[in-house]
This record gives sequence, structure tokens and C-alpha cells, in this order.
Amino acid sequence: MRTALLSLALTVFGCGFQYADAPVVPSDIDPQPPEAVLVAAASTAAVWTGKGFCSSVLIGGNAALTDRHCYDYPDHDGGFGFVAAPGPVEVVRASQWDVGRDAVLLELAADLGDGVAVAEDVLPRGESVWTVGYGCYGMERALLHGGTVTGYIHNSLQASVNPGICPGDSGGPMLNARGEVVALTGGYYGDTDQRGIYGAVVAGQP
Repeated sequence: MRTALLSLALTVFGCGFQYADAPVVPSDIDPQPPEAVLVAAASTAAVWTGKGFCSSVLIGGNAALTDRHCYDYPDHDGGFGFVAAPGPVEVVRASQWDVGRDAVLLELAADLGDGVAVAEDVLPRGESVWTVGYGCYGMERALLHGGTVTGYIHNSLQASVNPGICPGDSGGPMLNARGEVVALTGGYYGDTDQRGIYGAVVAGQP
């Protein structure tokens, strides 16, 4: 079986951008998400480039987070935007969240109100974590995944999740039980029978 280490930015051509709806919560998700996670999941959105899209999370007002590799995706030609009700919102600029981490802070052209708090602390190994991303359903709708923290490597959190994540989930939040952002989904690793995910830690950062 072949081992994979892949980022989850998804290339799409001729995509019609559809607005965010309530995230899908699978009936067999494990662990079951608390109410705070469901509320936080509603503050996610897709971000698009000229030829691809990723996931992101609003952290309040005109600020959102996504992966640095999504913003650096080829050929966006300045056409980088944030999909949210009632319609797409332009990204004015992006700045590095913290040196050495695959995360950028997006400044949006509009104030979208309350968002999700960034956690002050990382999660210990064995704690529950939930991720939200648009990869499995496209830009039409996000999917909530449940899982368990398995460890850390450098500035990345590692976790096992159910159901598995899809290309396009990059940049979506990894949430603790209080609905706070701990990390951003970056990619998956492992073989076809056992996959985990990893993502840049943003907890405790500026």
C-alpha cells in the first residue's frame, strides 16, 4: 500500500460559486459534536482562487484564517475571495499568521460579524477534535468530521478523523469542544487503510 502525504487544495475549472449553507453532520460522526462546535462550524466558508478552492474560518469582523498554501496556490491572479452569505466577499490582503506555519490571516472587504475564537492552548493527545471543510461536497456545503488528537510534529497537530477528509478541506478549522480554533486542516497522511490528518497549529498565536 502506498503511503501518501498530500495537501488538500482542490483544483476546479469553471466552478459556479455557491453560497454556504449549514454544514452536514453525519449521523455516525464520532465523537458527537457539542453545541459549541455546531455553532462554530457555521462560521466556516469556502475561499476560491482563479482555478481552485479551499476552506476557511471567520474569526470575527473582517478577519478569517486559511492555509498559506491555499493563498499561494498558482494562478489566482489576485482573484482570491471568501464565500459567505449573502454573497462572495473580496479578500483585501493576506498576512502570515506566524512564521513557519501554514496559515494566513485574511482581511476581508466587509465586516461579517461574530466569528470563532482562536484557542489559547493546544489539545492534549487523546482529546476530541472536530474539523469542518468544503472538500467532500464542493463549495455548496461543508462537512463536519469528528476525531481524536494523536500527537504533534513541529507546528502541526495530527489527528484521526471520521469520516475521512477530501481535497478542498485545506484551511478549514480544527475545533475543540468549546468551538475554538486549535489548528487549520492541512492534509492527510498514511495509507489507504489508515489515514490521519495534520494541520498548522494556531492556538496560542497572535
